[in-house]
Amino acid sequence: MAVALIVNANLNSNKNDEGNIGKWPTSWKQFKWPDSPNRKSKAWKAFQSRTTVVFEKSLPDACMKYQSLLYLDKQYDLEKERLDQEYINNDAQIGSETHERLKDELYNNKLDISRLQWELKQKTTAAGVEVLRQLGEEDWKLYSRWGDYGIGDLNAIPYQEFIDRKITYQEYLARVGKYIGLPKKRLEATCRPFIPKK
Repeated sequence: MAVALIVNANLNSNKNDEGNIGKWPTSWKQFKWPDSPNRKSKAWKAFQSRTTVVFEKSLPDACMKYQSLLYLDKQYDLEKERLDQEYINNDAQIGSETHERLKDELYNNKLDISRLQWELKQKTTAAGVEVLRQLGEEDWKLYSRWGDYGIGDLNAIPYQEFIDRKITYQEYLARVGKYIGLPKKRLEATCRPFIPKK
């Protein structure tokens, strides 16, 4: 788990070897949310950092970043599975003080991993959007603006209407369209040639 945290911290940077060669958005004032965020808070700054699309030098560089984030997400899933197995293996001590302490510790560890995964999915979306930009996709920004793990400003109102049961799920999907998530199969096919062979 410690290795994953270190890798995650390293992927948090918005700069490459030559400095920041470009990013989107360049201004956050263009976006409107129904519940206006506190734009001076640390949480807002962290959100901006995770959802900013950092322009890479090339398509292979963009693919390598995207693939490394997907790999890290799989490592988090494996760690959660390991924690579940550790809990199951300690069932013999049910009711004991040790078991209750272990149960609380494992639960808190899984919560930490889930939080890290949420943040990682935002970074992965930004990296995937960069791959689409490198491919020349004209509407690449919309994958972040409509996406659950992207900036999400266009998604905020229809999603709240769905939660409030003002529209059906089908109506929500019709409004969001193809931008509900990244085109993962297209990204996978695009990036496959750039993945190092084992």
